[in-house]
Amino acid sequence: MSMTTLVKPVVRWIWLCGGGLLAFGCAYTAPTAYYTLESGRMAAASSAAAPVIVIESVSVPDYLDNKSVVVRQGPHQLERREFDQWAEPLEDAVARVLRDSFTRALPKAKVALGTDIRRDAVRDYSLNIVVYGFEADRQGAVRFMGRWESGGRGRLFDIAVPATGESSVARMVAGMSQAVDLLADEIAKDILVDAAGREITGR
Repeated sequence: MSMTTLVKPVVRWIWLCGGGLLAFGCAYTAPTAYYTLESGRMAAASSAAAPVIVIESVSVPDYLDNKSVVVRQGPHQLERREFDQWAEPLEDAVARVLRDSFTRALPKAKVALGTDIRRDAVRDYSLNIVVYGFEADRQGAVRFMGRWESGGRGRLFDIAVPATGESSVARMVAGMSQAVDLLADEIAKDILVDAAGREITGR
C-alpha cells in the first residue's frame, strides 16, 4: 500500500471533522441576558405625616410592551435587543421601583401596589402613571416621559439622565432605574406639600 493511499483517508477525515466544527460554530448563538430595574435610594429619616400611598397602575406604550430592551437609534428609529430582555414586564418593574423608592424617601408612609391592597382599603394618594416614552440611546442617555395622576390632579414629567460614557445595556438599565427614582422624588415632594396643607386646613 502506498503512502498516498494512507494519507488520503486521513486528510478526508480531518476535513470532515473540521467542517463539522465549523458548522457547529456557525450555529452558536449568544445567551440571552435578562435585566431588571432597581431603586438606588437609601433610607432617609422624615418627620412628615404617614400618608397611605397606593400605586394603582403603570401603563407603557405598545412599543415598550414587550420583553426586549429598546434602544433609541435616532429621532425616528428604535432597536429591539433580541438577546437583552426584561426579566419582568416593564410596567411591573416601574411600579416596584416607585414603591421601593417611596418607602425609602418617605419612611413613615405606607406604600403599596394596587395589586397588594384591598379595593376598599383607605388611600390618601392613589397614583396612576402613564408612560409616554422610556428608553436609552446608543450613548446610554435616558429619557423618561409621561404623566402621573392622583386624586383628580396630574402632572407631566420629562426626566433625563445623562450618558456616563459607558454604553452597555447594563449601564442603560441602571440609568433607567435612576430615572424612576427621580420621578419618585418629584411625586414625593408634591405629596409632602399636599400632606402639610391637609394638616394645616384639617382636611
